[in-house]
Amino acid sequence: MGEATTISCYWCSSPVELGVRVCRGCNADVVYAATRRERATAFKWGLLLGAVLALFSIGRLATSGTSSPGIIFGALFGIMLAGGVGLMALRSRLLRGKIRFFRRTNL
Repeated sequence: MGEATTISCYWCSSPVELGVRVCRGCNADVVYAATRRERATAFKWGLLLGAVLALFSIGRLATSGTSSPGIIFGALFGIMLAGGVGLMALRSRLLRGKIRFFRRTNL
């Protein structure tokens, strides 16, 4: 059997086995994908981007003469939701497999 693969901790250079969630040398958190906070931030930015796109789309719908309240609300909600989920998924995909180390700070 082969040995477990290890990496070096960013903060203390201690060897850390893959799959471990905390460095034994300095107690830094080992993260293998996007954190919950990063996904939430990406979702919020996606909602904002979606809202801007939705407002632009609603403006186009209003000038074309097909502007009922149901269509406008549906477009706004749909584009905002799609933007939020899309950016959250993109952020998660980009950080998948990237090993990062986070230290907890006492502020």
